Amino acid sequence: MTIVMDQKSTVERAATALRREILSGKLAPGESLREEWVAEQLGIARNTVRETLQLLAHEGLVTHVPRRGASVTLVTSADVADIFGIRRRLEIEGARQAAGGDLADLEDAVERLEGAAARGDWVGYADHETDFHEALVRRLGSPRLSEVFSRALRELRVALTSIDVAQAGDRPVPGYVREHREILRRISAGESGKAAELVATHLDRSERMVLRHLEETT
Repeated sequence: MTIVMDQKSTVERAATALRREILSGKLAPGESLREEWVAEQLGIARNTVRETLQLLAHEGLVTHVPRRGASVTLVTSADVADIFGIRRRLEIEGARQAAGGDLADLEDAVERLEGAAARGDWVGYADHETDFHEALVRRLGSPRLSEVFSRALRELRVALTSIDVAQAGDRPVPGYVREHREILRRISAGESGKAAELVATHLDRSERMVLRHLEETT
C-alpha cells in the first residue's frame, strides 16, 4: 500500500510541474512531449511519465495522437466556440443563482486577480480569473457540471496562455479586471439579472479576443 501511495505522489508531483510549464506558456500548444524528454526533465521513470501524461490528457492539457505520441493540446477555433458555448450555459445561470449566498470565494478571487494584474503577473491573473468563473459555476450545486466546466477552462487556458504573455507588454487587461469587479458588485447588490447580462457580455468579448488571436497566430 505504501508503494502505491508513493507512486501516486510522484505522478501528482510530476503532473503539477508539467501542468505549470504548459499553463505558463513555456510549453507551447502543439509542442511534442516525448517520453524520454519528459523523463529526463523531471527525473522520473518512463512508466511514471505515461501516467503523468494520461492524467494531463484527462484534464484536456495533453493530446495523444496515434503513432505520434503526446503533445500539448492545440485548441482550434471550433474548440473555442464549443468551450464558450459551455461557459455561457453554466456561468450565466451561475450568476443568476449567486445572489443572496456567501460570496467570499468570489470576493477572494477578484482581489487576487486585481493584485496579479497590478503586478503584471498574467499567469497568476489567469489562475485567479479561473477561480472566479469556477466559483460562479459552483453556485449551480452540481459537482459533475463543475468538473466538466473546469476541464473546459483548462483546455481554453492553453490557448489563452500565449495571449497572456503577449499582453504583458501593453497591459490591456485592466478592462477585464473591472468587468469581474462589476459582476461581483451586481451580485452583491442582488441584481442577478444584470450580473448575468454582464457575464454574457464578458464572455462574448473574451471569445472574440481568443478567436482573433488564433487567426493571427495560425
